Amino acid sequence: MLRVYDDMADYKAQFTGADLSRFAFNEVSRAGDTRYITAEGGQQRMDMTYRLADFYGFKTGELVTEDARSVKVMRIDGADELDWLLTLGAVVRTEDGESLAQGRASPLKPVARAGDPPAGRGTCPMRST
Repeated sequence: MLRVYDDMADYKAQFTGADLSRFAFNEVSRAGDTRYITAEGGQQRMDMTYRLADFYGFKTGELVTEDARSVKVMRIDGADELDWLLTLGAVVRTEDGESLAQGRASPLKPVARAGDPPAGRGTCPMRST
């Protein structure tokens, strides 16, 4: 039997037995359906953003926050890319404190609660790397 993969990221996920649940994914900004996410792993909370994004085929760049920090991010564009990240086992903590995981209903449309800060408070153009 011959298996045909949709793309290299799909192959890597199947071949390596991907489980991204051991990494901490944090949304640092949001603009519409695009999310800018960091990834940390290990005991020392090492920045794994570029390594994981490169391995699984996500776009990367740097985002300058309101306090002028430059942050390495992976850019997740829309529901399909977010679903792919969650399918790999990632749990993403959003700016407003929600945790997005595979199987949760409508991860791109969290229910706004009174007093919540507006989404995208650190939004600014991303520099591609």
